Amino acid sequence: MAARVFRVHLATAARDYQPRATEPGLAMLDRNSANYTILRKWFGDVVAEPEWEGEELVGFYVREEKRGRLEQVDCEPVNKWDLTGHLKEPFEAIGARLRKIQPESTTEQTLLRIVGEQYRTLSSDLEASDYDSFFFKYREGKEPWKLLFAWGYQRGDMQPGRALICSDANCGQLYVHRQKTKAICPGCQVPTKRKKYGAAARLKTPALLLLLLLLALFLYAYRPRLEVTPAFFTGPPGSRVEFQVQERKWYFFDQDVTHQAQAVSQDQRVVEFAPGSTVARAKSAGQTVVTLRYGDRVRDVGFAVVEHGPPNALAIDPGSANLGIGSTVSLRALGDYGQGDPIDLSEVVTWQAEDAGILYVHDGLVEGVAEGKSKVVARFPAADGAEPIEAVCEISVARVDYQSLEVAIDPITLPVGDAGVLTIDALDGAGTRYSMTGSSLLEIEFEPRGAAHVDGDSILGKTSGGTKLLAQVGELSKAYEFMIVGGDSNVAFFVAPQNLKLRVHEYYTLDVAGPGDAPVEVTSSDPHVVEVIGGAEVAGRAAGTAELTVRKGSDEAVVQVEVVESVIERLAIEPASITLQAGKITPIRVVGYTEDGAAIEVAPSELTWVKQPTIEYADLNRDTWELFGIQATPAPQELRVRLGDQEAIATVEVIRSPLASELLADEFLVYPPIGVGARVGATYLGDGLTFGARGGLVVNDIIEGTPLALAGIPSGSIITGVDGIMFEGSGIGPVKEYLSRNPIMPGSVFQYRDAGGELHVLRLPQAQGFAPVTLRGIETANVGPDQFDVVLSIELREEADYRLLDANGNPLSETRHSGPFVTESFAAAGLPRTGSDEYKVFVERSIGGEVRRFEIAFELKLRGQ
Repeated sequence: MAARVFRVHLATAARDYQPRATEPGLAMLDRNSANYTILRKWFGDVVAEPEWEGEELVGFYVREEKRGRLEQVDCEPVNKWDLTGHLKEPFEAIGARLRKIQPESTTEQTLLRIVGEQYRTLSSDLEASDYDSFFFKYREGKEPWKLLFAWGYQRGDMQPGRALICSDANCGQLYVHRQKTKAICPGCQVPTKRKKYGAAARLKTPALLLLLLLLALFLYAYRPRLEVTPAFFTGPPGSRVEFQVQERKWYFFDQDVTHQAQAVSQDQRVVEFAPGSTVARAKSAGQTVVTLRYGDRVRDVGFAVVEHGPPNALAIDPGSANLGIGSTVSLRALGDYGQGDPIDLSEVVTWQAEDAGILYVHDGLVEGVAEGKSKVVARFPAADGAEPIEAVCEISVARVDYQSLEVAIDPITLPVGDAGVLTIDALDGAGTRYSMTGSSLLEIEFEPRGAAHVDGDSILGKTSGGTKLLAQVGELSKAYEFMIVGGDSNVAFFVAPQNLKLRVHEYYTLDVAGPGDAPVEVTSSDPHVVEVIGGAEVAGRAAGTAELTVRKGSDEAVVQVEVVESVIERLAIEPASITLQAGKITPIRVVGYTEDGAAIEVAPSELTWVKQPTIEYADLNRDTWELFGIQATPAPQELRVRLGDQEAIATVEVIRSPLASELLADEFLVYPPIGVGARVGATYLGDGLTFGARGGLVVNDIIEGTPLALAGIPSGSIITGVDGIMFEGSGIGPVKEYLSRNPIMPGSVFQYRDAGGELHVLRLPQAQGFAPVTLRGIETANVGPDQFDVVLSIELREEADYRLLDANGNPLSETRHSGPFVTESFAAAGLPRTGSDEYKVFVERSIGGEVRRFEIAFELKLRGQ
């Protein structure tokens, strides 16, 4: 009678292994063996035959086509030398077969995706993967060893360990032997004895055995490999992890390659990396693998994101600091969960300065504002009815006479697409260093313009060549030269994941890396199922399957995608409370929570933006999901978005930078000779131009009679260039210098982006002119608690086609031909009421194919107001 070679415990509370599902509630190890039949058709005798033993145990057997189930079989987990030696050919044959299989049904598509993902994960790094839990070697008598693949289950955790088969013949359970523990089977509690075969069984000399063991241990301990810290991570959503990568060579030749290593997330819904770096951020609950690569060395690290709840204790690192006015310190909030290293919760906690007149704090970055002492408090969100967990940092601020600046970039040679660490310090007369990273006093420019991008202490290479960084703090300045080189040839081409399951409406960014600085190009075999939004960004559109072809230079890979239907039960904007500085950019995302408990990022094009912050305070780029702060809000603004029947709301608050003036200095606004001639009579552009982080001039306030008013540039627009000179990517210094030497004259050409994000080019009028559209009157009717009707009387300057649009660009009226200098009435019915009763619409004008939009703002006033 054939005997099983081992069995696997798959109960819910099983310690080592859990069943793998083909879809929620449906086990891959089906009891009618339908999936086994498919796998055997594909791979033949290498597939182990399963048989359920009750409700919790599955036995595995060896079945060969010619001999049936085998008896008297020796079986044990394979090791690395097996898979790179005598079993290398059948092991690699599985991968070759996977690439040739043409699935004939949705069931086969699912099995192919699961087995393909598992094989690629297990074979990518034999130093770190759990291949010995799924691949085994077997033989009868003294026959050559053969390969066996067991399937349908997965590791229950990611703790390092070695797979063993219990040596008790009545048990034979497969289990994981953890490091620094005794090899005792969890099923029968019997210690497992190692089996010996062939020559190893005939070695009798203890001294020789010991010598061989010591030699093997030495070679194993000092084998060439990558060592990654942490080797495994578990933490709550929002956790921040800085992976450190060491290349270990023979014996003692070690090298820190953290900045040169390539980090890839196998599921960016669970964890994502900052561009070009090894800094990861946990996004939503789930388990995945992150891959660290350097040259031909690869290391996979388990990454589990779980809802941990509050930590046992919270601490701020550093616990105290001394600052000068304008200098900064970056704080970390570390949570102690009672096991393992503390977890970085800096993006989970809320930060607050005890005295905002002395310290300014935002997302853990603290800047000294005035002399004195104050505390910074980090608070972990409290559960219902519980007290929040807090930590405190003591900070002193002094007035410091900064004498010089020092700049450093590590590494000094930066590949395109890679991130380095930027350090900018101000030194006093005694040589004491004060960090200026993120300071509101710091201005940074690059020559050539746009060669690199700075975000906090991270600098990302964008274009190759010799580059100069110009740093300025007040009257101090420092130039620093470094090199940005074409994409690192040491980086292997890689696309993750290779099999992707999306839901309808879901947005996903593929993780793509490779040598050179060629752009990433992605094409879809069926855009109706999977749409390519741009770059490596894709979205699920309809249920079905498609292939994504990913190209970078001469490299190419194919990603198999399955899109399934889903019902979104709840919609949320994350974060729900947004605070950002004027002139800064912050990303947001809209998350849909499905009926089966999944959290998906919703594609921007699927959403209807019901309400946005007023454009004079904040600008939302609906293509990139970035919010740009323009000027401080008097009260939090509302951001409201809708998908079908679901709606999400967030608040947006824009705050002033602590030391830098929100508006440009007066001498810039009235730089002589910006006047446009005696007949116009204006001497400056306006009172409210903000220099923004995107490198443009944001129009906040327009004085009547100035060139901008006469030209009809609406408030909230961003001027991106004048007379062919582009301001994007430039610092405030070059813009000041250009405008001081090149007057804005009648006929000057402006390029600007309006509130809807549309680009326009216009020429300033040669003489006194009139606004293109002017609101002359407002009549309201049918005013209810939720909506109202309005008729707007608008004077139209030029003969053209006009129509009225709402703030989201949706038509409110039919198109009509009118003008010049005609006042028309535009009726809009059923406008939704807002809490402030302040509204904005757009008049769209079309002349000879040129379309422009002009903002009309008005307020609903009821009787008695």
